[in-house]
Amino acid sequence: MSVTNNQPPLETFTIQQCTAEDEDGAIAVCLQTGDSGNDASLLFNDPKVLGYRFVAPYVHLSPDLAFVLKDLEGNVCGYVLAALDSVSFYTQYVNEWLPKMKQLYPNIPSGDNKNIYYKLNNKY
Repeated sequence: MSVTNNQPPLETFTIQQCTAEDEDGAIAVCLQTGDSGNDASLLFNDPKVLGYRFVAPYVHLSPDLAFVLKDLEGNVCGYVLAALDSVSFYTQYVNEWLPKMKQLYPNIPSGDNKNIYYKLNNKY
């Protein structure tokens, strides 16, 4: 590959459907960007709680619309998550996902709590 203007070649990334093997990487990216785009690692005692709240539900409840961005080494460095039907997703989230989270984190606030990020931040 030739280099023009003495600039190094751009790194190549791939986008692929998120698999179970990618979930921890996506959760790590969530933590690394979880403070308004900045690293939130110092804000949480449990490094997975933020990802369990904002990433994992899509990976498990809406897997067809969960994608990861990977670098050349295959490391997850980004993600795109969506739900085809927000109302249905939210219903599943409250009925299926939150009970699983409450097993891991018994004091976690309910899904209807508008200050869930604040409460997670102060407890976990």
